[in-house]
Amino acid sequence: MKLTAIGAKIRRDIQNFGVAKTAYEVLMEGINLCVDFRITKVMKVEAVNPDYLESKEPLQWQFLNKSQLFELVRNPENKLSERFVETALEKGDECYGALDGDALACYGWYSNNPTDDNGLTVHFSPDYMYMYAGFTVPKYRGKRLITIAMHRALRDYLSRGFKGLIYYINLHNFSCLQTLTRRHAKSRDIGRVVVLKLGSHVSVHNSRGCREHGVFLAKPTAVAAEPVLTT
Repeated sequence: MKLTAIGAKIRRDIQNFGVAKTAYEVLMEGINLCVDFRITKVMKVEAVNPDYLESKEPLQWQFLNKSQLFELVRNPENKLSERFVETALEKGDECYGALDGDALACYGWYSNNPTDDNGLTVHFSPDYMYMYAGFTVPKYRGKRLITIAMHRALRDYLSRGFKGLIYYINLHNFSCLQTLTRRHAKSRDIGRVVVLKLGSHVSVHNSRGCREHGVFLAKPTAVAAEPVLTT
């Protein structure tokens, strides 16, 4: 990211979140230039808020099919790679998003299987769908599109018999936290995960709340107990 863009982002974050939160975000991003260190909030949502089902813009909300996804891969602004899409689709994952004509506005990925998270594996009850890799194209940000996409996808998954969605958010990602954890989004905070990667050493701590809900991150080689999510 260019220095001018970094400066603009810092000024925008100070205006939106204050000096203390912006300083924390800068500190965490600086640390992650050297090591992979994350403190993550784990959330679940089981109820659809009808106020989060429509956007002011006339967008086309849908599960994106294979041909649409590989067309979107062609535009680097969409932050999709061919390998990522192939791997996700082969695993049976689905992508729900919004199109503005032929242009992408936002998307989120949904899985019902243990899912890779930067070299670790997310485990959760098969009664739930795991939401990951949410993204909004910059020109469409600030319009609650990811929250709308999440509730529209949740409505569909509830109709299929699932109990809800699970998702993770880094604690220093204040814009995402503000969007997805606001009171009316009906999300519930169930715990924290702390990850530290230093060379070949990997340390993962799942809080008691995560363990009680059967949601946890683990090394791929770790033997995972069958999680059972409580309500």
